[in-house]
Amino acid sequence: MIRLNIAIGLSLLYASAYFMGFLNPLTLYFVPSFFDYVVYPSIVTVFCLVPVILMMTSSLFSAGIKRKVVFFGAIALTIVAIKSAFDAADYPWVKIVPLIMPAILEPAKRLFLGKIVLLGGGFIFVFGVLHLSRTRLSQWIRFLSTLGYAFVFLAIYRCIALDFIFQPALVSPYPKSEAAAPTVARRVVWVIFDEMDYTLSLKSGSGMSGALPNFSALTARAISANQAFSPGQDTVYSIPALLTGTALSGITIKSQNRLDLWDQQKKIIRFGLESSIFSQLPGGVRSATVLGFYHPYCKIFSLLQSCGTTYAGNAGRWFDSLTFFSVPLMTAVKSIKGSIRILPESVLYNFDYMYRASENVLSSLDKTLSNQHSAFDFIHVNLPHLPNIYVQRLLKEPVENDTSAYKQNLIGADIVVGRIVKNLQLLSDKQNILLIVSSDHWLRTNSKQPASVPFIVWKVGASEPIILPDRISTVHSKKLALDFLSGKLDTQAALSDALRRTTYYETWSAPDGYKY
Repeated sequence: MIRLNIAIGLSLLYASAYFMGFLNPLTLYFVPSFFDYVVYPSIVTVFCLVPVILMMTSSLFSAGIKRKVVFFGAIALTIVAIKSAFDAADYPWVKIVPLIMPAILEPAKRLFLGKIVLLGGGFIFVFGVLHLSRTRLSQWIRFLSTLGYAFVFLAIYRCIALDFIFQPALVSPYPKSEAAAPTVARRVVWVIFDEMDYTLSLKSGSGMSGALPNFSALTARAISANQAFSPGQDTVYSIPALLTGTALSGITIKSQNRLDLWDQQKKIIRFGLESSIFSQLPGGVRSATVLGFYHPYCKIFSLLQSCGTTYAGNAGRWFDSLTFFSVPLMTAVKSIKGSIRILPESVLYNFDYMYRASENVLSSLDKTLSNQHSAFDFIHVNLPHLPNIYVQRLLKEPVENDTSAYKQNLIGADIVVGRIVKNLQLLSDKQNILLIVSSDHWLRTNSKQPASVPFIVWKVGASEPIILPDRISTVHSKKLALDFLSGKLDTQAALSDALRRTTYYETWSAPDGYKY
């Protein structure tokens, strides 16, 4: 019984490296389902590891083999315990990286090398300490097992303190008979590219115009802005601001998945169905679709006609707790020259969440666009945000650094625009369609100060380009879409006049160390 209790405790300790990282309001907001994404994979880990631990410490193996297994197992679990302790303190260990790595390195390389240094240094330190105290290894194993139980009790307490366990189920006020929407005459397709910087892509002199033929062709017949600015610096609050039409002055994320936006008058607007564009559509909530990643769109907007979103992490599958280290491991593997070309697609899809997000969004794109029952489609594409594994595999061209990788991802975004335009042109004789293309924020590693983002508005079929030279805020996209759907605005001339009359708001950026 003692061996079984120790084995369960050690299994729980291993699982804590996975579940402890979820237990704060900011992280829980993004989790589509608490049980499916946090509890279930952790339970699977315990059921898988307990028999393994019992077998490896049984009489099936010689005393010498068992000593080595126990020693190196103790090293691994000690490192896991340190990670879980940092997570329990709500201070992820990767935050130490900026303190030990020089700032002259590229951000991605700096983070990767910092993780290697931390893990390597931690392993050497723990190895030395346990080697010197190996005569007391059994006591240390019992202590680690106790830590496993302690982390579980801490997790339960934190869930109760966050009032997360007792969330009421969402009840739809809409009858099931409304689920199937009729074919619609007017439609808006709103596409948000992630981290697309106007200065580095569409601006004259960027050097990318020749590499982005679809964007060039689109701007040659659409409304486009030279100085368009997103409502926020980061995706976590810029996307909610766009969908609610809120000019930001702050944000808080509370328990029970509550994300609150502060508008210019410091009024609190809860991000959800009632405050978003979806509840104000002329055709109702059921006339809309969402396709995206990062934000838990399908949890927040569960009443839409259709929804598809990809969680920005490796979680929710039965094996994710067992392979909690998959993200840094994949980062290490991908850093090996030539590895991206030879890695099986199944490995990339299962363990590289940005690759999975690209694949999920783009594989469903044509189906989403061809749906004539939808009056409003919100599409959030994770390009040209780095990394660029998906586009690098698509184009079969290696890259040398983050700069060339970003440029390659811009080409990937251009390919996506070409697909979107082609699909919408096929429907132009059946639907009156407005296409809005923009970005949630600029390339932040290129500029700490707010920079312009693309902003293109095209009534499908129009051919006269209109350029908006003055500064505008893309937060007005929501009202523009609603006015088009209601018939208040119909021509590109009317749309551009409406945009010229809008108020400009400064982009809000959360200060360093901002407590959400």
